[in-house]
Order: sequence, then C-alpha cells, then structure tokens
Amino acid sequence: MNSNKLIRITLGFLILINISCEKDVIAPEISFSATPTSALVDEEVTFNISGTAETFVIFNGESGHEFINSHIAVNEGQQLNLSNIVLTSEGFESMKEWVGTKVESYNFNRSNPVDLATVLSTLEQMVDVNYVNKEVPEYLITTSLFPDDPEIGKTIVETYFEDKGILLAPDGGYSKGIALNRYSPVYSHSYSQPGIYTATLVATNVSDKNYSGNGYIDDRTSSASEYNFKREIKHVIITVE
Repeated sequence: MNSNKLIRITLGFLILINISCEKDVIAPEISFSATPTSALVDEEVTFNISGTAETFVIFNGESGHEFINSHIAVNEGQQLNLSNIVLTSEGFESMKEWVGTKVESYNFNRSNPVDLATVLSTLEQMVDVNYVNKEVPEYLITTSLFPDDPEIGKTIVETYFEDKGILLAPDGGYSKGIALNRYSPVYSHSYSQPGIYTATLVATNVSDKNYSGNGYIDDRTSSASEYNFKREIKHVIITVE
C-alpha cells in the first residue's frame, strides 16, 4: 500500500471518529416537587428531584437565592457590560456652578491653582463619551484636573454622570443558585421567615465544543459561545407560616 493511499485512509478514519463522537445536546427530562409545600418556620422542606442532567442548580427563593434575579433570568446568561456611564450635556450644564465652587475651594492656599476654564473645557470634551465603568472617568478627572483631591472626580462621576446601561444587575447583585451533585441531586432547606417562596430547579445539558474556523489546533479559546446547551426549568411554590 503506497503512502498517499495510507494517508487518505487514515484521514477518513479520523473524520469518521470525529463525526461519531460529536454529541447532539438533548434537553433534560426532569421532575421537581417538594415535601411539604406548606411548612412551618424552621421546618425542613425536602425537594424531590428525578431525571438526569449534566448540571443541577436550585434557587430556594430566599433573598439572594431568587431565580428571578439570577444571571440566567435577567439576561439569559449573556455576558454583558453592566454599565454605560455617560456625561450628558444636561449633566454638564447642571454641574458648572458646583465645579466653580469646588475649583475655588481646591485652589485655596495652592501655589499651582487650576484654571476653571480649563476644567470646564476638559469636562465638556467628556460629554457623550461612553465608559464601561465609573473608575475610568474618575481616574481621568482626578489625574488631569484635580491630582491632589480624588474625591472631587469621584463625586462628579457619581453625581452628574448617568448610567445608561440597557441590562443591569438587580439591586444587590445577581442571585446565586446552589449547585447539586449531578449523580445524586438531593436538597433540603428550612425557611427561617414566614412567606411564600418560589423554589426553582435549573437542569442543563451541554454539547461538545463547537469546532469552527481552523478548529482546536489553531484556536484553543473556550467560551460559552463555543457550546450549545438546553435547559429545563421547574418551579414549586412553598408556603411558610
């Protein structure tokens, strides 16, 4: 057998292996219930989970563990810039008098005072410029205008800049789920306060890596966009008295 034919056979065999090893992601099939669904304060509630999935995460519904405030529920798991800090023209106009007072105070007993016209001109150049966080404009204002008083830059940004982000994290940040053992997804919880809680189970199956372009040989990056996934989400209401 010549070498070219051997190479063709080998490549064909490897392609066949690669195709046969690719995994189509299948949605999890699960059931989710609780015993009891009407409980007393500090009474243990057992969550009954059956089915298979590659990951199980449960949100018990208490503060900080509410599915409605989770990363998945708020923006469908996308990684987004949570801030879009902008100095509007209205914000610039409203700060002028305040900045004049601060410049006068800042220059008191300084051998190298700053010039108000320069300060206002620099701030005006920042109008409609997008910053992904507050730290960047705070740093620019402090280092270029008020190097000896960083609190002025911080106050300007916090008071006169607007956050125009489209999707923002909920107050207090994203809620966190409790990861469960995929082979034995068992969970019990006692609620310390009366109320009505929505417990949520998120079961997820993930595909193999999607090879694109030059494939894994030249591109060894790994991100969520390289994988397909399917989720099953179940809810159960718990009343605590």
